[in-house]
Amino acid sequence: MDVQAALTVLGRRDRSKDNGAVTDLRNTCLASTDLSHLNLTAANLNGANLVGANLMGANLDRAQHDQHTITKGAVTTGARRACGGEPTRSSRDKHGPR
Repeated sequence: MDVQAALTVLGRRDRSKDNGAVTDLRNTCLASTDLSHLNLTAANLNGANLVGANLMGANLDRAQHDQHTITKGAVTTGARRACGGEPTRSSRDKHGPR
């Protein structure tokens, strides 16, 4: 199965029908994937490789991440932080693509 297609389905599903299930993306390689505008509320991203991933506008409220989650070069414009804070602004936003 295409990884990008699977991520899109996961991120666009109706979470009200999940019965409390958590999206478990621990230790996955999501480098350079398009996660923009996906609902990843409460997803477990511990140890995930998000290098170069597009998280623009993604909902990351209560998403779990740890010191092993790699986000170098990820684009996070408008993504809601794991703690439910204000939209983030990545270094790419300030300086353009690298």
